[in-house]
Amino acid sequence: MVLAVGRIAPIKNYEMLIEAAARIAPQRPEVDFVVAGGVQTGSLDDYFDRLRALVAARGLADRFCFLGPVPHGEMPALYRRAAVTVNLCPTGGLDKAVLEGMAAGRPALVCNRSFAPLLGDEAEAALIPEGDVAALAGRLNGVLDAPGRARNEMGMKLRERVVAAHGLERLAGSLVRVCEEVR
Repeated sequence: MVLAVGRIAPIKNYEMLIEAAARIAPQRPEVDFVVAGGVQTGSLDDYFDRLRALVAARGLADRFCFLGPVPHGEMPALYRRAAVTVNLCPTGGLDKAVLEGMAAGRPALVCNRSFAPLLGDEAEAALIPEGDVAALAGRLNGVLDAPGRARNEMGMKLRERVVAAHGLERLAGSLVRVCEEVR
């Protein structure tokens, strides 16, 4: 499963994922594409309708699923089912969905260059140029072609990095320092 997590909004670039899925799905009948996240405002209902129409137009109706909102407690199991996570937001802040996928030990493909330090030596293979559907399809194929052991090793490296940089122990230390500064 290729998993994208996040609300249904234009900034998430789900069109790019749909187009990449259309390129690789014919050769990969075993792979499904899943988006976990809902439409948060009524003004985006038209956008969601356009995404579903694009899925249908690309012949992906039986392979591309919009799950809607998923309770937080069910997310670890969903991440464990994924071969790879995808987040196509542009460069900016660190999207927590990417951090969650990495913490779950899953390889991540992202457009957001802010993740380069966490991606480490996997950055070249994991960073997708914004809007480059061909690059996304190629990188998805690369991850999906990798033996399960190699995917797991990549995922565990990412997990180690995200826990070290953003884990609870680091957060607790940062909160203590901020409180001491304020005091």
